[in-house]
Amino acid sequence: MRGHADVREFLDHAWRALPDMRFELRDGPFVHPAEDKAAFWWDGYATHAGPLDPPGLAPTGKSIEFDGADFHEYRDGKVARLRIVFDVADTMRQLGVLPPVGGREERMLAKVTNLRGKLPGG
Repeated sequence: MRGHADVREFLDHAWRALPDMRFELRDGPFVHPAEDKAAFWWDGYATHAGPLDPPGLAPTGKSIEFDGADFHEYRDGKVARLRIVFDVADTMRQLGVLPPVGGREERMLAKVTNLRGKLPGG
């Protein structure tokens, strides 16, 4: 994300779907010794109580737990760039959008994906 508007859009999107979302600092901040940069490792918790759009997922009521990291770059004492990294696939598995790892549904999804790649226009 770059700039206030990008961060605001992301947060609006996230809090619409996950209104009770909260974060706990796991470790950090890790401050770069020679550049205006810092990183934070955190744990996140939320309940999927609102629409997640995109991709168009109706509220499931399921609780999710995830961990991630923020990478900040500062300019003039303000965050100029923010990168948030977390395992989206794991979060989607917790919501039931993706099948469990190693399960029958995951193997079937892989077969369908492989078949689509062999079809014209796939």
